[in-house]
Amino acid sequence: MTVLLDTSRFTPAERIERVSIALESTTAPCRVSFTDRSPVSVRVSAWDCGSVSFWRNEATSMRMRRTEAHVRQDSDGRVAIAVQERGGSAIMYSNSSRVEDRHPGDLILADLTLPYEYEQSTGSVFCLSFPGEMLGLRESAYSAAAHRLKASPVYELMRRHLLGIARDPETLTASHGAVDLGLASVNLARALIATTTVDRGSKAFLADIAAARITDFVDLHLGDSDLDAAMIGRALHLSERTIYKTCADAGFRLEDDIIARRLARARADLESASLRGEPIGAIAHRWGFKDASHFSRRFRARYGCSPREWRATHIA
Repeated sequence: MTVLLDTSRFTPAERIERVSIALESTTAPCRVSFTDRSPVSVRVSAWDCGSVSFWRNEATSMRMRRTEAHVRQDSDGRVAIAVQERGGSAIMYSNSSRVEDRHPGDLILADLTLPYEYEQSTGSVFCLSFPGEMLGLRESAYSAAAHRLKASPVYELMRRHLLGIARDPETLTASHGAVDLGLASVNLARALIATTTVDRGSKAFLADIAAARITDFVDLHLGDSDLDAAMIGRALHLSERTIYKTCADAGFRLEDDIIARRLARARADLESASLRGEPIGAIAHRWGFKDASHFSRRFRARYGCSPREWRATHIA
């Protein structure tokens, strides 16, 4: 477990700024304020499962405002699905006058493409967070799903899944099956979102499922330097043309997606305290890069600095 924020370590004057920074790293850029006169108290804990993470926010009553400027600056592309553990919350989007309330046990999926006002009473939420690219779905799918999660037949299964992990995240994420747990959680999130927003017999749904099969295979074989459309096609019994078209229809290029996923996994390893002594070249090789110089060029192009510089400033 990593404690991302514990306001008891800071003076009252420092706390609001520290909360804003911590929440931006786990959810999305927003403006934070507190809605009562009691002392500000926030604790944010996180557990990593590769590129997938779980985190818990325990806080006194707060308000988070996401503006148009925040939406424009937010390029992280992460998806967060949370369950309300204690207390309650409400969210109102800029394009609607309807307030969406959440009570203990309810799921929360915020539509990060829109400005909103979010209020949370004193309590806690437990959240699954992962790169949106892992879904293999159109961004419009999870934007629409955010407003009608309970329409999905998978809603109750997802809710119980998150509550089950929330009971003992420390043990579950420290086990040898932690990465598989993270991937299983993403697969369940995909089913939740897809069955919320589209007819399961529609062409759009079938296309999204085909794209998800491809991205699932990619995720499981990122360490294979020979991973390409031909390898995927042989495994899934699809032609290379079908694979490229399926990816294009889902809004991504296969080669770019493979590189982005490899870089994201390597970045997570560079941030891991347990891997601080591992050579950068070994990390690059583990995630399918044939030579360290190629990896370094790709990493700098995506993240704006070298792998060594990233490790020095981000290691847990």
